Amino acid sequence: MCHRWAKARALRQVRRTFCCLAAALACLLGGPALPAWAQGRPSVRVEMELATEPGFSPLETQNWYRLLTGLGVRRLRIGGLGPAAKLSVERLRLGGTTVVRVRGRLTARNRLVVPGGSFSLGDARRIRRWLEQLQQPPRRQDSLPRGPFGLSATGLARLRQLLSPAVAQATQGRSRGAVFTQLQRLCPVPLQAPPGLAATLDREGGPVQVELKGLALGTSLACVLRPAGYVLVVRKNGPSFRLAAVPARAAEEIWPVGFRVSKLQGKRFERLFVPVPVNVAQGTRVTQVLPAFAKGLKMPILVDHLGLAAAGLELEQLRTFHPPKRRAYLFALESLLGRAGLAVQVREDEAGRVFLWVTAARLPR
Repeated sequence: MCHRWAKARALRQVRRTFCCLAAALACLLGGPALPAWAQGRPSVRVEMELATEPGFSPLETQNWYRLLTGLGVRRLRIGGLGPAAKLSVERLRLGGTTVVRVRGRLTARNRLVVPGGSFSLGDARRIRRWLEQLQQPPRRQDSLPRGPFGLSATGLARLRQLLSPAVAQATQGRSRGAVFTQLQRLCPVPLQAPPGLAATLDREGGPVQVELKGLALGTSLACVLRPAGYVLVVRKNGPSFRLAAVPARAAEEIWPVGFRVSKLQGKRFERLFVPVPVNVAQGTRVTQVLPAFAKGLKMPILVDHLGLAAAGLELEQLRTFHPPKRRAYLFALESLLGRAGLAVQVREDEAGRVFLWVTAARLPR
C-alpha cells in the first residue's frame, strides 16, 4: 500500500515537472502557438510569400512553415517567387478584414529576410514582435519622429529645396540691410523680421564683406544676419512653416550657414586636394590669405564673425605664416588658420554647392 502511494506521488511530481518544462519551452519559443493579435483580432490577417535563394536547403522548408504558421501567419507560400523578387509589405482591405501581405526571402544561409528584419529559426520571439508590429495600423504622418525644428525628414527636405535657389546679384561691399531686404523679398518661405532690422544690420554688421552670388538663398540669409548678432530660425505652424530673424541670444535652434560635409568624396571636392606651392611670410594678415585661397579654389570662403566675437577674436588683427612647402589647398589653409586660432570646415548650401566656413578653433560653451 505504502509502495503504491509512493509510486503515485512520484508520478504526480514527474507530471508537474514536465508541465513546468513545457511552459518554459513555450516562452522560449515565443509564447503560445497563436499570438494574442492572431487569436483575438480576426480583422487582421498576415499572409506571406517567400522566395528561396539558390543554395537554400529544401529540407528547411518544413521547419520555416511550422514556425511561421505557429506564430499566426496565414496562407504561407514558400518558393512561389523568383529569387530576385523585391521585399515588400502591402496592406489590403477585404471586407471587414485587413490583409497584410509580406514578400520576403529565405537565403542560402537559412535566414528569413523581410522588410524590417532578418531572422534565423531560433528567433521566434523576435519574429513574433515583428508580426505584432505589422498588424498595427500605419502611423499617421504627424506621429512620425521629428528632426531639427520639429520637422519630419520630408518637411526638412522640402524646406531645403525652397531655400536652394542661387542668389543672382552681387553682394560684396553692399549695405547689409539692403541685401537682407532684397533676399527677404525673394524668399519663397514667409520671413518675419523685427521692425527696423535693416538699419540694425547696417549699424551692427556694416557692409557685406563676402560675395554671396551663386550661393543658395537660405545660406546667404543666415550669413547676412550673423555678423550683426542675428540668426535665422524656423517656426512650425501646423503642416506649414515660416522663418524668422531673431537675436542670436534668443534662439535655441538656428538655421545654419550651410551644412557640414563629413565625406569629402566626388568631383565637387577635388579642387580642395590639388597640391600647390605655399609660402606665406611671418606676420601676414589672415584677411590677405583668405581672398587668395578663395580665388585659387574658385570657392566661397565665409567667416563666422559672430563666433569669432564670442571667442574674443578680431579677424583684422589675426596674423599667420607658412613655410615654403607644396601642400593641398585644404591642408595648407588648415595650417594657416590653425596658427591664428581659427578652424576651417567644408560645408554645402541647400543646393549642394560647396564652400568653406572659417570659425574660431574653440568656441565658448
